[in-house]
Amino acid sequence: MALIDKICRVSNLDYFLTQIKKLFVSKESGKGLSTNDYSTDEKNKLAGIQTGANNYTLPKASATALGGVKVGAGLTIATDGALSASGTDLTPYAKISDLAVVAKSGKYSDLSGTPATLKNPAAITFTGAATGTYDGSAAVSVTIPAIPTKLSAFQNDAGYVTSSNAEATYAKKSDITTVFRYRGSVDTYADLPVNGVQVGDTYNITAADASHSINAGDNVSWNGNSWDNLAGIVDLSAYAKSSDVANTYMKTADYPMATDADILALFTDD
Repeated sequence: MALIDKICRVSNLDYFLTQIKKLFVSKESGKGLSTNDYSTDEKNKLAGIQTGANNYTLPKASATALGGVKVGAGLTIATDGALSASGTDLTPYAKISDLAVVAKSGKYSDLSGTPATLKNPAAITFTGAATGTYDGSAAVSVTIPAIPTKLSAFQNDAGYVTSSNAEATYAKKSDITTVFRYRGSVDTYADLPVNGVQVGDTYNITAADASHSINAGDNVSWNGNSWDNLAGIVDLSAYAKSSDVANTYMKTADYPMATDADILALFTDD
């Protein structure tokens, strides 16, 4: 049978998969092909084994019965299964009777060797943001200089703009005279204004005008002497014409479509 190329749909591929499954056994995870077949005798042998026959639960030990035990607190178990009692070494700890009174009461009054009270603990005063040193022997008073109220009194730090460097770096609005300004839309090229036009005035032209190389929807801007088409010229020489495509290529709708019968023929024809 001669094969003819046709377009396959997803439904055709689904039908193809169904036919494949009829010819082969699906692979299961963790399994592979083997020469050891599972026989009926082995099946009957396994069926005769009582459920749970190989399960054994060790009973718990009691005063009258042997059984399994668990290792609790104060015991250790060796690799050979031997149990040993473990004790806690208390040598790093002190007896409560040996502790000082303050350790048990937590009161400052029970603490010995405390420092003497400062000579003048509340004498330091601050009248502004400044630093001072107080050792308790005498009062200390710190006076903070007044904060300037004018910006001219502050030192200009790096990264801040001043009037001089701003003029050297940035342009004033009055210096920017030539920019595109959208003025609206006109129906035809002939409707563009002729008086009071400034450089940068921009209009949208709704209708095409072949005499001025204007396509519908082109935008034009006044350059000081004439209207400049902002759209420019688009070179379409690298693109195929619709008439050339129709004579060279077949439409998808005209290409033959595969059917389930075509798929089935792949499995039945020699």
